Formats: sequence, C-alpha cells, structure tokens
Amino acid sequence: VFKRVVVGRLASAADDRFAHFTENVLPEIERSAKDDKHTVIFVSSYFDFVRVRNHLHDKNVSFAAISEYSTRSEAMGARRRFHAGELSFILYSERAHFYHRYPIKGIHHMVFYSLPDHPSYYSEMVNLMLTSNDPTASADKLSCMALYTKYDQLKVERVVGTKLVSQLLKSDRAQYTFA
Repeated sequence: VFKRVVVGRLASAADDRFAHFTENVLPEIERSAKDDKHTVIFVSSYFDFVRVRNHLHDKNVSFAAISEYSTRSEAMGARRRFHAGELSFILYSERAHFYHRYPIKGIHHMVFYSLPDHPSYYSEMVNLMLTSNDPTASADKLSCMALYTKYDQLKVERVVGTKLVSQLLKSDRAQYTFA
C-alpha cells in the first residue's frame, strides 16, 4: 500500500509527514501490534529517524532502534527480542541497512516512513519480510505500507517505475494498493 501524505509546501513536508505518521499511521499500527507485534518501521533520513525514535520513546512504546550507530550486540539483541515477540516494533534506519544489511527475522508488517534513497532497499526489505518468516506465517497476514509526498517523485519513480509515478502523484486517490 502506498499512502500519499498531503503537504502544503516543501518547507513543511517533514513536519507534515511526521504529523501524519503520529496522528494516523502510528495509532493504526499500535492497535494491530496488540495482536501481531512484528512491525519494522524503515526511515531513510537520520533526522526523521531521531524524531520518530524520540516520539516512540516519549509514548513508552515497546520498540528497539537500529541505526548505523548501534553496536553489533545492540542490534543482535534487538533482532532477537523482536523475533521472540518481546518488542512490538523495530525502528530501522536506511544507513544501518547500507552498512550492515542486518537480517531481521519475523517481520509481518513493514512501514516505510519514507521511501529509501536506494531503490533496491525497498525490494530487499520486502523480500526480507517474505523470506524471514516461519512457515506458520501466512502471506495474507503480511503487509507493507509506504508513505510518500508529492516532493518524493524521484524516490517513488525509482520504486514503482516511470509509468505509475504520475498516477500516484497526480491522482485524486491518496492510497494505492499493488499486489
């Protein structure tokens, strides 16, 4: 699912995305985390990563953050606790993926707070979700959501292709589902 975030102007795009995430997306995934705790939130910008991390910490959400500054033992502990169901969320930075490519097991829900700068990371993370689960996790219970704004045209185009980008950015619909 690709969800367009309505923004007024470029200067407020980061604030509008954060507001949309905290007011709409986060409450939705927190409700679903009561039944199924295995959600990864992927953030491409470190500034956004810190902002979301601080917000989750202030709300006392059960999560672990993995960034490029996390030690190997911190990342291993977070991944182990996530797979065991002790944590509801893992907040994962694009730079951590760039440097380490941690195999996170047991992902049932993937939320792209912002699409990655490297388009191959989108497919890598989705494939990680599809291949890292135990055989009891059915494909119909797995989900992926990506937030984007009209200013993310190049990122969106790299992920969905040239033919679909104008449809996603210019249509009246704010949500698109691809199978």
